[in-house]
Amino acid sequence: MQSRSASIASRRLGLAATEFALVLPLLVMIAFGALDLGRATLMSMALASAVRNGADAGATRGFTDRTRPQWELIVERTVRDSLASHLRADEMDDVDIDVIVDTSSSELPWVTVEATYPVDTTLPWPGWGPTIAVHQESTIRRYR
Repeated sequence: MQSRSASIASRRLGLAATEFALVLPLLVMIAFGALDLGRATLMSMALASAVRNGADAGATRGFTDRTRPQWELIVERTVRDSLASHLRADEMDDVDIDVIVDTSSSELPWVTVEATYPVDTTLPWPGWGPTIAVHQESTIRRYR
């Protein structure tokens, strides 16, 4: 026959195990949420740096109507090269890059580089779904 203190101790252990079982799923969800948000934030910072580098490359290189396709390729390659340390080669195909030139003013044109990358999440979060679309853009006036 168990003593009274042994009975209380076994009830406390049972209660602690029950509380742990109830709280564990919440802790796991918080951990996965922090992981997904951390990855999306890292990708957002990397994408911001890459589009800034691309816009800078576009702003420092001149182009004509004839050389514009090659110029756009140089700008896109600069963005992809900047992302190379953050993405695998097969993930690089998922990056959508747009190069826009605004020549509406009589002064030097503005170069805008936009990039979007879908970050896969570990869980399909309500409101987000299975991916978080990270988008960044940078605009620089051509200065050379």
